[in-house]
Amino acid sequence: GLIFYDTKVTVMNRVLNATVQRTADHAAPEITLDPLEIVGGEIRSSENSYFCQAARQLACVPSSQLCVKLASGGDPTYAFNIRFTGEEVHGTSGSFRHFLWQVCKELQSSSLSLLLLCPSSAVNKNKGKYILTPSPITYAEEQLFHFFGQLLGIAIRADVPLPLDLLPSFWKTLVGEPLDPDVDLQEADILTYNYVKKFENVS
Repeated sequence: GLIFYDTKVTVMNRVLNATVQRTADHAAPEITLDPLEIVGGEIRSSENSYFCQAARQLACVPSSQLCVKLASGGDPTYAFNIRFTGEEVHGTSGSFRHFLWQVCKELQSSSLSLLLLCPSSAVNKNKGKYILTPSPITYAEEQLFHFFGQLLGIAIRADVPLPLDLLPSFWKTLVGEPLDPDVDLQEADILTYNYVKKFENVS
């Protein structure tokens, strides 16, 4: 992964800038977030989270309009501007980074059900890591997953690392790399892996 790292990054950055869809003459979408909905860091319901507030307001914005050039310089271009209720300043680098940090915190909490704490963490393996929820999802949750995918792309173009502690199997699936039925299952759910192995060894 680290071989020719600089070359890979250069190629990726060229691709990102070559696939820009929103030009300078198009105004950036703007969302308004209410910080009072998460006073003290506590979210009263998932609908009040920054993630869901943003997802609702950007639902009608085509993904192409979120494809901006790679953030650089002192005044980078972001996929959308953010205004906090009661504040005059919006669209700054600080507010955008704070938004992404808060969203990642929400995704890795009990307030949202898109990610599940890795079952192997119950036996102190991969503790604190997450996987996508394997449970059946509703149409509303499917739309939230769609927005989650958009955020991954937005973060890449914004050059902002996301503090998401996901298992390697998530990223493998995302880039189309085949999963290892032994290694990846063991990493995600070692108890189920052990049960499967016991059944395989039954003569």
